[in-house]
Amino acid sequence: MDYANKNRFNWVLSVDQDSVLDSKLVSEYKKCIRNYSNDNIGMLTCLIKDRNFKDSSAEKQEEQLKEVPICITSAAFTNVKNYFSTVGYDSNLFIDLVDTDICLTLREKNFKIFRINYLGIYHEIGHGENKKILWKDVIVHNSSAFREYYMARNSIILQKKHPRLYPRKTMLNGLALNFLIITLFENKKLKRLSNFFRGIKDGRR
Repeated sequence: MDYANKNRFNWVLSVDQDSVLDSKLVSEYKKCIRNYSNDNIGMLTCLIKDRNFKDSSAEKQEEQLKEVPICITSAAFTNVKNYFSTVGYDSNLFIDLVDTDICLTLREKNFKIFRINYLGIYHEIGHGENKKILWKDVIVHNSSAFREYYMARNSIILQKKHPRLYPRKTMLNGLALNFLIITLFENKKLKRLSNFFRGIKDGRR
């Protein structure tokens, strides 16, 4: 983002190493920008297909342009000028919820996160599977056990940073759901739970 700002680029496309982008994605983003009259876009995202599991909320929509609360950093198209109206990415979060944090940071400055109605990325988060807990559909990511620490710790940090947009109840529900997913479905349960509770402890401190 610093490089883009110094070299007078208007937008930045961020991509993860395991993402496969559609060749027309940037063209679709540019078309959206041309047709949008306001200058309040913080970030654009697109429809996402994960290789391992189905998530209908991320894979289809009826609206051509839909405001969403958060998006992942991979395939995000970020407005450079509006980004620098904020404090930017929080590198202290390191690995998990960094993308959620920047989305909330942009929204607190009254910038919007929009998703275009275009399947622009094939992505993979861990080795995800669709599961059920009673009547609730959940996604088990089967990601690295060490990430449980950062997911738990950063959930608490995020709530402290953004209490209005990420209220305490939402955080607690997320932690409880993650605990159930680890206990019921994940492998290396003891290691994961140890990291999970250590993350909660450090997040509170």
